Amino acid sequence: MNMAPELMKLVERFEDVYLPLRDQQHAVADFVRGDSEYPYWAHLKADRETVAAHIELLEYQDDDTKAGSTTSMPAILGVPYGMLAEVRAINDMRDNLASFLRETDKEETPEGLRLSKYLLEKAGLRRFNRKVAGRTFRVLDGRPESISFTWSQSTTTHKLSRDEAVAVAARKIVKTRDKKQLKLLQSEQSLLMELPEGEILARVYEPSPQPKMNIIIDGKRMPVTTAHLPLFYPSKPGERLPVIIPLPKKWEQRLRVRRSDATLDDVPLCPILNIHRYLPEDKLRKKKK
Repeated sequence: MNMAPELMKLVERFEDVYLPLRDQQHAVADFVRGDSEYPYWAHLKADRETVAAHIELLEYQDDDTKAGSTTSMPAILGVPYGMLAEVRAINDMRDNLASFLRETDKEETPEGLRLSKYLLEKAGLRRFNRKVAGRTFRVLDGRPESISFTWSQSTTTHKLSRDEAVAVAARKIVKTRDKKQLKLLQSEQSLLMELPEGEILARVYEPSPQPKMNIIIDGKRMPVTTAHLPLFYPSKPGERLPVIIPLPKKWEQRLRVRRSDATLDDVPLCPILNIHRYLPEDKLRKKKK
């Protein structure tokens, strides 16, 4: 079967999804760059060019950027009411792009390349960042009274059996070249193998801090939301900004302990692998006192 015509059709379909998104983002970003009349605030007094660049951003900024990493640009932008529909359209198109890529993740080219990767490279998006592209802009229908920013971080846990934990250690061992690190991992694997066969463990992940914002509008507090991207609200030229409590310049580590984490031993059984044991009932009762 000749795949060339099918691939060309898919490239065209991808362009139908991606190009309108690119153009719409450019249009909104260009307004932000050129405007000097509507309300504007950005974290650490970032200039309009920096904020506009984040509106357009869909890729890693360079080849050396760590996979999965992202940047944030908290900002408050007052815009003409008609522009709100344009920003909402960007959100919809980002969702459509994510859905299209998930669909093509399941297929391959005749050369064995994942189809989504092939399409991204054809479009010149070699450094495409799915996490960044999957984010959407917060759009308000009215002027907020106040917006306060905070840092937030909470641990997440993943339950796994003893055998699964041993397998995690084995994968780490295979990939490790540092001799000292290798010995420590082998020691942790041996420790895991000594545990009862049916014991359930937990691997703890500590994600990077996330900027969050609290919004009050019409006297009501809205659900807390992330603040990775600018917020848009309807405004008029020369109108004053709402009350803004900025994001602290420095993040202080104050982890939020989830209820599920409270049943874990504070000291990890395997520090390198971040694997903890669950507390027995007697220790758990003492911890609650």
